[in-house]
Amino acid sequence: MARVSFASSRRAFLRAAIASGVGVGMGALPDSLTAALAEPAPPGGLGELRHVIFLMQENRSFDHYFGTLRGVRGFADPGAMRLRGGRSVFEQPTRSGLAVQPFGVRGAAQRQDMDAENIDALDHTWEGGQAALAGGWNDGWIRAKTDSTMAYYDRADLPFHYALADTFTICDHYFCSAPTSTSPNRNFFFSGTTGFEPRTGERAVGNDAYDEGHPGYDWPCIGEILQGAGVDWRVYQEWDTFTDNNIEYFRRFKKVSAAVFGSIEAGPEKFYQALRDLPADEARRRSDEIDARARALPQPDRDLFFRGLRRTATGTLTDRIAADVRAGTLPTVSYVVASERESEHPSGSSPRASANLVHRILTALGDAPDVWRRTALFLTYDENDGYFDHVPPPRPPREQTDEWVGDLPLGLGNRVPMTVVSPWTVGGFVASETFDHTSNLRFLERWLGIEVPAISPWRRTVAGDLTSVFDFRTPRSPATPPRPAATGALVPRWKPHAPGAGGMPAQEPGIRPSRLVPYRPDAHAEAAAGVLRVRLTNSGPRSAHFTVFPYHAPDTEPMHADVLGSQDIAVPAPGGRFDVAVHGPTGERWHFLSEANAAAG
Repeated sequence: MARVSFASSRRAFLRAAIASGVGVGMGALPDSLTAALAEPAPPGGLGELRHVIFLMQENRSFDHYFGTLRGVRGFADPGAMRLRGGRSVFEQPTRSGLAVQPFGVRGAAQRQDMDAENIDALDHTWEGGQAALAGGWNDGWIRAKTDSTMAYYDRADLPFHYALADTFTICDHYFCSAPTSTSPNRNFFFSGTTGFEPRTGERAVGNDAYDEGHPGYDWPCIGEILQGAGVDWRVYQEWDTFTDNNIEYFRRFKKVSAAVFGSIEAGPEKFYQALRDLPADEARRRSDEIDARARALPQPDRDLFFRGLRRTATGTLTDRIAADVRAGTLPTVSYVVASERESEHPSGSSPRASANLVHRILTALGDAPDVWRRTALFLTYDENDGYFDHVPPPRPPREQTDEWVGDLPLGLGNRVPMTVVSPWTVGGFVASETFDHTSNLRFLERWLGIEVPAISPWRRTVAGDLTSVFDFRTPRSPATPPRPAATGALVPRWKPHAPGAGGMPAQEPGIRPSRLVPYRPDAHAEAAAGVLRVRLTNSGPRSAHFTVFPYHAPDTEPMHADVLGSQDIAVPAPGGRFDVAVHGPTGERWHFLSEANAAAG
């Protein structure tokens, strides 16, 4: 019996000479920021960084936004997996056995009132997320989410987002932390994990934290950690936060909240939402009363309130950021929490509304070049909503029991966009190291010397700390694009459906300069005695995640391995027949096929 094998790598797809600048896009950067970028970034390293701003928006997948962007792992991905039925992963099966490919949102609109900006949300529950991933085979999307899941935007729809990617650095292997809804993913983002619900003892994989009277999670969140380390930090938020500041749902902050608002039930969400329905003068008076109560608290409770819980009037979010930038009081670490209207959530916001929010933040930074030259903005999304992504996420080994919920893996979740905007990420790069929401906390650990104890050992193994996104040695200057269009009306909402036979969408031609990845993966296999022994190797400095797909046994689950050095995987091959694909950490692919399987088809 002879072994048939081949390897396919995407390295050539990404490899490019580093150009001296970036191409002119149809983007939307502020003039002040473009002027500030004309000055080189200070060399040196992380020590030159003074300010980090995190903005986590809502519910968009990577393919949904950037499947057509040139030079990333999108719709032209040469390392894309095939499904159990033999089709490409981009041909998702329906219950009837037909297949649906990605389709453009604009092409799916059938009436004038179907604004492409205003598509609606899909199922994004724990159950739906697991069903779409289908045990790792990634072929349950339409059955779990409907055909709307395959809708995507392109450059014409998202000029601002594409301008940021063309000007700075986009990550195309950034995954949300769990295949589920907002609150669990924001728990990971703000604390490093999502533990157990205090009232039920069940794993916190839903949005239970939003329930009135929820007593709060009892492990430390980043607000407590930064406060204890003496690091200046703040959450910028308005009266409407769309319940996106998960710091509010931790027990230490619940205690402060109860002292200010009178009880856990009365907390900030209920109070500040009520202010929105009051006349302006009355709302301001009541808000001032709450501030006065908080000033009477002992330290550190007073600081925890004003840094993590206090909200200001609707429309003041970016004014506060701009004022602090001008005054030189921008905190070391800032979290920006958008209102529902600007959150980018498919059910209540739009890409254009979010673009205007980000534009205002970048304008404030550009107006203060000395602040900009020491600042990094991380722009990402909490989860993918129900929108399709073709790259199956890494999964933990069974022995990592804290990463499993019964028989289901806690993570990672699906790919979501991450763009890093800073003087040290200029150049239109793609960064393909594996990251998830805990990577933001790991970045703070590396930069500030703090410790986030709740991050699991497996997450530290599989995901990087985002430092590889930066180049502190070679500052660059970008091109000048115009500002985004004004936000339009945000209703009515509609769900796009596949318009019929349309063919596979094209990805923009060309290549993109890439950041180095810390992996050097390879795979070899030998068959003997009904077993295919696959040797996975990685001579890079960081662990590489491999997924082994046994296509000859489609009722079994794919196998996963985190490899630093080498590891052997035994794949059962009854009768010496096998059809096995191995996928590496950045799209590398190896295929091992027995002669009998090759002859069969």
